[in-house]
Amino acid sequence: MSDAYAQQIDTVYLEKLLQSHPDLFQNILSHPTKNEVQILYTQIDRDKSNRPHFRSYSYRLNPNWYFYPASTVKLPTAILALEKINDLHLAGLTKDTPLRIDSAFEKQTKVLVDESAANGLPSVAQYVKKILLTSDNDAQNRLFEFIGRAELNAKLKNTAPNTAISSTVLPLATKEYGPNTPIPLPFTMEKISSTNKRPNSTQKTIP
Repeated sequence: MSDAYAQQIDTVYLEKLLQSHPDLFQNILSHPTKNEVQILYTQIDRDKSNRPHFRSYSYRLNPNWYFYPASTVKLPTAILALEKINDLHLAGLTKDTPLRIDSAFEKQTKVLVDESAANGLPSVAQYVKKILLTSDNDAQNRLFEFIGRAELNAKLKNTAPNTAISSTVLPLATKEYGPNTPIPLPFTMEKISSTNKRPNSTQKTIP
């Protein structure tokens, strides 16, 4: 990002805003450490030439504390899932290849169909679409499992050294594993017959 558009983070405005509404935020202001509250807000304005200008505001932001990313984590997950498809270098494997997801252990659930997809089958592309259009939590969890936590965090650290994702959006069995422990991933990619739009016998199990 160019220095012409980036600005230093304002650390005062949000605190004053919170203090001006004690009826809404008094509990946060009274117990900020207990609640581990951090706020980071960036306002994006565009000038007449459509160039973006950024103004960032923070409250108790500390790079040494864990910052819960909420749904912002879904974008890098979607990108890295597409990247993994390319990195696998499997003939015929694309983002649109149907997925068959089994359950390797308790709390994992099978996925054989996706009624939101045009062909009725789940795929990496369909999960990416659901993440970007509706911020779908299940789609995030499926791609999280597809990439693998250790691989996801390793790739994130290459581009953002202080970034890590510790779990899925919704509680799944992955929380029972350490951050570097391989998790059983029961994914199978299947080719589709052009005549019946259903998987044929050619399968590629993802390691």
